[in-house]
Amino acid sequence: NQIGRGDDMRVQINFGDDTISRQQHAVLTYDAKNVEVRIYDGGKPGGLWVNGVRITTDEAVKFGDAIKLGETTLRLVEP
Repeated sequence: NQIGRGDDMRVQINFGDDTISRQQHAVLTYDAKNVEVRIYDGGKPGGLWVNGVRITTDEAVKFGDAIKLGETTLRLVEP
């Protein structure tokens, strides 16, 4: 699931934070084999942070983790 401000992003975050890239700021995936959610940095300005740590490749995330894209912080929660 590509995350960005663009209309063609699977997860569109477009509510005024222009520091989030339009195209693929990050990618969120679910790995069924290992039963984990992973987030990948899209290499965009502003970066990707998980729980205050800069992520430059990919990282497993768990429920409760804070994911920061640009100036926006999201929290991964159980459905």
